[in-house]
Amino acid sequence: MVNIIRELQITHVLNCADDFAPGSDGKSLMEYKVPEGVIVHHMDMEDGDEQQINFSESYQFIDDALNGCQKQSPQQSSSSSSSSFIVHRPRIFVHCFAGVSRSASVVIGYMMEKYHLTLAKAFEITFHQRSKIFPNAGFLKQLYLKEYELVDQFGVEDQQLKQLLQKDDNLINAIEIELGKELHTLIKLQDISRLPLQTDDYLDTMKYIHKTSYQEAKKIWEMRKFDKEKEIKKQQDD
Repeated sequence: MVNIIRELQITHVLNCADDFAPGSDGKSLMEYKVPEGVIVHHMDMEDGDEQQINFSESYQFIDDALNGCQKQSPQQSSSSSSSSFIVHRPRIFVHCFAGVSRSASVVIGYMMEKYHLTLAKAFEITFHQRSKIFPNAGFLKQLYLKEYELVDQFGVEDQQLKQLLQKDDNLINAIEIELGKELHTLIKLQDISRLPLQTDDYLDTMKYIHKTSYQEAKKIWEMRKFDKEKEIKKQQDD
């Protein structure tokens, strides 16, 4: 791993696996080494349905890395480490144990927020680069909730979408149809990759594997919406 990171000129590493995160004694369960000067941040995540992803934390570290933030300041989290300044173009390596669920979910979440992508489009881009990704059901639910938030906040009202019927097996733009808003993306797959296009396998995954996670996210979103409307009505009555 050390040699590969050095050869690829990786400047930042985001570890999403609890297997490699330092414990109370400062040591990880498994050996973890990176070249000197590489900035490392540990998120200490388990690959379980109940594990909550701190999207703010992961977004901040990835975005700071890609925008050329160099050496950490004394105020930064103790879960980050570095020993020298970055002297070339920043490159970040996001990983977990198998590169299938935890790290994939973090990268998808970053892509969604950074470039205003639906989960389907962010999943497509990530799948295109690594076809082995398979976020667990709990992570997918959180990613669908993120899509609700993004479409609600940044989506542009679309009359044609409002006229479409929502179908349970259409998870590609189901949330846009439900909210009657289109999320205008800031990046496309062709903008960031020269690899040949994959098959539509990811679409089948979206339709069938993600269905339960989407439905659970929808229930949570509807409850949030109900509570918000209830609070607004209460304030108006007062």
